[in-house]
Amino acid sequence: MCYTFCMHMLLLLLGCNPDQGIFVHPYPGRDTGDQADSGGNGASGGGYIGDGYPGNNGPSSDDDGPRSPSPGDLLISEMMINPASVYDEYGEWVEVVNISGEDLDLYGLVLADEGVDSGVVSFSSSILGPGDVMVFCAEQSASSNGGVSCQGDYLYQSFGGGFAMSNGGDEVILGFDSVVLDVVRYSGSQVVSGQSLGLDPDCMSTSGNDSSNCWCPQYDAMSGGDQGSPGKSNDGC
Repeated sequence: MCYTFCMHMLLLLLGCNPDQGIFVHPYPGRDTGDQADSGGNGASGGGYIGDGYPGNNGPSSDDDGPRSPSPGDLLISEMMINPASVYDEYGEWVEVVNISGEDLDLYGLVLADEGVDSGVVSFSSSILGPGDVMVFCAEQSASSNGGVSCQGDYLYQSFGGGFAMSNGGDEVILGFDSVVLDVVRYSGSQVVSGQSLGLDPDCMSTSGNDSSNCWCPQYDAMSGGDQGSPGKSNDGC
């Protein structure tokens, strides 16, 4: 009797519900200078909305600061799916653009597919201004990723807990706090080795980037030898 009563009181003193136990949330705190490793931020499998997705539990912005993104705010605008100058695990990247007209705080953003992929993006700075773009890379170092300047990174992993793009066709889901912000689906016939797949500038909307006719290989030369326009305007289709 004493043991049960004493444990009950101990849990109450710790601020826990005795019927639920002590819950330690898996999501890391907001970056304060020592950036968390991207491998530690990913969900543990189950796809984007599946088990293990940590959601966004960082401090919420105040009324005067950048707000969190909502559907229609962010657009997937370019993807390097099959790099030729480096291996996929170093050279894959996804570009997004802020079309909201407001500053956005992307802390907690997730890249996923409709299978098991689900990886949280890590940032040196998570604030994205209106009309600005960010490039999220499987590898931050330009010396090893084909010369791409990256503003965020994610764990490259294709069996849960990270994100990777299949050369034979896949989905790229941009999510935040279990809400889908944008989705792009592509087929293997659209993927060209060594060239990114870019959205036509005339299709820069969340409905426009749903059309396969609005996506085409990019031709700008990159310093690592591949072709693409990360952080810059895309070629037309």
